[in-house]
Amino acid sequence: MLLFAFGLMMLATAAAGEDVITAASFIIPNTKPPAGLQPSVVGKVTMTQPRSGGNTIMEVHLKGLPPTPRHGFHIHEYGDIFTQGCQSTGSHYNPENYHHGAPGDEIRHVGDLGNLVSNEAGYINAKIIDRLVSLRPTQFSCWKSICDS
Repeated sequence: MLLFAFGLMMLATAAAGEDVITAASFIIPNTKPPAGLQPSVVGKVTMTQPRSGGNTIMEVHLKGLPPTPRHGFHIHEYGDIFTQGCQSTGSHYNPENYHHGAPGDEIRHVGDLGNLVSNEAGYINAKIIDRLVSLRPTQFSCWKSICDS
């Protein structure tokens, strides 16, 4: 069940002498949750990638999640989180039309970022390093939405 979605803002920064691209997102609850759900997830995800390419690092800080073992974490096709909430974000971001897979799989959707585990209080503080997600303009994974299911 989709609990929240968010869009990303991008800016270029310099960190320790290396030119990096940074995308930040402030998490808001699903604007049109399925009947019976009252999501209260809030937080922030910060993504960085060297402008020259390479892995993207995602720092994930969320609160308000149910303390369940795992929450699927995905980038979706569209950044529209308002028309129908998470339901209007489309499928997982998959520009190569590959099958689902785990983050370490050779072939997978770009948007398949695996599962994150919330603690007893409903918090997630995690770092994801991914080789397929890109913030570079020529391989742009950003300006999409990211959902937890």
